[in-house]
Amino acid sequence: MQSRADLMERYAKRSGLALDAIDYYVVLARFKMACVLEGGYARYVQGGADNPKMASFGQVVLDMARRAAELSRTSKLAPTP
Repeated sequence: MQSRADLMERYAKRSGLALDAIDYYVVLARFKMACVLEGGYARYVQGGADNPKMASFGQVVLDMARRAAELSRTSKLAPTP
């Protein structure tokens, strides 16, 4: 498996796109994943899903949202106060 840096370098070379704003897309992806997992967790908690793995989604959602928020604050794209 390639490292994140190697994968990003390969993507930039193949696509011809700059990766200057990659943090924006990582924050967006983490937030979207948190939303999707929250939906599954809510169904599980309400009894609408029977997959026991969904019981752990609550903590995963919180962690994913925390990581999105942290990157949004520390990214070089974040506005300076």
